[in-house]
Amino acid sequence: MGEQPLRGRLFWHFFRTYTEKVWGIPCTEIRADWAAQRIKNRSLSRAVWNALSGRNDTTSLITTFDYPRLGPGQMWEKFAVRVGAEGGELRMRTRAVSLRHDGRGRVTEVDTESEGDGPATLPVEQVIDTMPLAALMCRLDPPPPAEVLESAELLR
Repeated sequence: MGEQPLRGRLFWHFFRTYTEKVWGIPCTEIRADWAAQRIKNRSLSRAVWNALSGRNDTTSLITTFDYPRLGPGQMWEKFAVRVGAEGGELRMRTRAVSLRHDGRGRVTEVDTESEGDGPATLPVEQVIDTMPLAALMCRLDPPPPAEVLESAELLR
């Protein structure tokens, strides 16, 4: 990858995939003025100063945000524990290839592919979607009407 400035490495390893997952679009399509509306007074030097001083003078459209003390992974670890405690199953490193539904808003089976186990069909009672809505629409079986797919593709 060659020599990158620290902020480039931080972005590449920590922020790019998170940002793309949250907003559902590649970072290359996020305009500076759009981001500036959501986060104000933010720079790498200000973030380091805030971290060292214990202050936070960054403002955004959100008045408060309780960020997990050990990072976003802590939230998902807690989520996995709760899902298991309720009798559910969480599959990591597994791609939802197709979601079969009954046409009345209920997914009944999910075809998956995972790194270790290969393809599988899982009967389900509930599904929690974490992929962008446009990707979900393309994986539904039977597929939604063409106008729904076209509208989903336009979402940002």
